[in-house]
Amino acid sequence: MIPNPTNLDRIKDSDLQSMLNVAREDRFIDFKEQSYAKEIIAKELCKDVAAFANTAGGCILIGIKEVAGVASELTGIELPDADKAYRQLQQVISSNIRPAPFVRFEKVKVGEDRFVLMIGIPASRQRPHMVTAAWPGVFYKRTDGGTIETMDTDDIRRAFLASASEEDEVSVRHHAMMNRFPVSAGSFLVGATVSPLPSDQERLDFRTQAVVNAARQIDPVYYSSYNYRHTFDGLLAHQPTHGIFEQRVMRSGTLAGVYGVESYLKNGAPRIPGTYLIKEVSVLLKTTFGFYTAVGISAPLLFVLSLKGCAGHHVGDHEWSSGEAIEQNELVFPPVAIDDLTVSPYSFLADPMNRLWQAGGYSACPFFDRQTDAFNSEAFKKIYGNDI
Repeated sequence: MIPNPTNLDRIKDSDLQSMLNVAREDRFIDFKEQSYAKEIIAKELCKDVAAFANTAGGCILIGIKEVAGVASELTGIELPDADKAYRQLQQVISSNIRPAPFVRFEKVKVGEDRFVLMIGIPASRQRPHMVTAAWPGVFYKRTDGGTIETMDTDDIRRAFLASASEEDEVSVRHHAMMNRFPVSAGSFLVGATVSPLPSDQERLDFRTQAVVNAARQIDPVYYSSYNYRHTFDGLLAHQPTHGIFEQRVMRSGTLAGVYGVESYLKNGAPRIPGTYLIKEVSVLLKTTFGFYTAVGISAPLLFVLSLKGCAGHHVGDHEWSSGEAIEQNELVFPPVAIDDLTVSPYSFLADPMNRLWQAGGYSACPFFDRQTDAFNSEAFKKIYGNDI
């Protein structure tokens, strides 16, 4: 198995051994015999990381000697405190690259007190990334031959356009999906799209039972009973006899779901059960992250959430009695970038939930901190107990 940003936690010593005298530095992989020297770490580490993030992603393997670009020996490095080393490297990257790209760190033992330190850098949705360690800031890219070059004006322009077009493309597909479904009286629709980037890359083979089984672990919003079938573009979960429900997992890895939900009535007025919506969408994200981890898909991802049939609804559950009726029939929330699949899914819901509560006449959603957007689990536990 060749290391890449999606599989570092599964790489073993034998995988690295198999690379010797075979694997060559290229667009996706870089070998370092020694750690970065302290006097040049800010410039050189960030130059390497930014170049991978600005191009197609890849890995830096520290502790592998190369000769003429070919891996020749697992020399390893001393790593007495791996977590401390990870924090220091992350601090250097965060302080000297704008915007800071997502990176992950893993280690493999290759000898007595010797390790190969692996740094995985996915291709970034936020590219281009500028290295600010030296003045003026510089944009870098990685070539097929494994060298690093300065990006010229055209490279930078294309990177900005690619980053923007990915977001636009995912959003357009999401809206087209939502427009296919009407809204029945006494209900509303929840639409959710989670897309790996780039969104047009085919990643999954649904002839493989392991992929199908992993996709079946994704927990839909509000539905617990449904059927599966294969389709032209992937796997479909649906409930043909009960309202609107369609959840697709596509060959690209994109999850696209539309979920019809009955309105909650209080004093004759329809309500969107906001707290339950937060919980249901967080479970959808959590199980989707688990699916991606199982099939080897990594961040970055783009998450789009929308509601349709909202006009006249109030926001809240039995706990809430104030607020105003929502004016808009469709609420389309800005796309949310997901750069880490290991953090709580609630972390990605602050902006859409604040906007939903504001549409219902509140100043903000009460379950997210007004300053930091951190999820207020204690307030949520008052409604759901520890089941969050």
